[in-house]
Amino acid sequence: METILKTTMYEVTKLVEDGLLEQLRSRSHEVESLKVQLQLTQKRLRRCDEEEEEEEEDNVMMMMMNRRKTDVNASPYRPEGDGDDDGLDTLRSGLSGPPYKKLWTGSHHELGGNTGG
Repeated sequence: METILKTTMYEVTKLVEDGLLEQLRSRSHEVESLKVQLQLTQKRLRRCDEEEEEEEEDNVMMMMMNRRKTDVNASPYRPEGDGDDDGLDTLRSGLSGPPYKKLWTGSHHELGGNTGG
């Protein structure tokens, strides 16, 4: 009876060990697969980060170029009718003629500067 018990214990132990080893191998393959997936994901993330950095650099360059263009367009010395209507042409057209003429004419009449009789 003792021999049967020992043999049974040995077989059960062997089955349990074999099952555990199989699970360990399976987990090991799963871990390796997850490592590969992690590495691929990290590479993609790095590429996305690099693309975002390039995009940010491009955006900064575009902002700087737009700012320069805006600065040039806002210059009071810009010639009229250069094609970029930013509203300054309208303001300039309202200032045709010497500004003192309107002031002088208005003040002359207000002061009663009547030359006749």
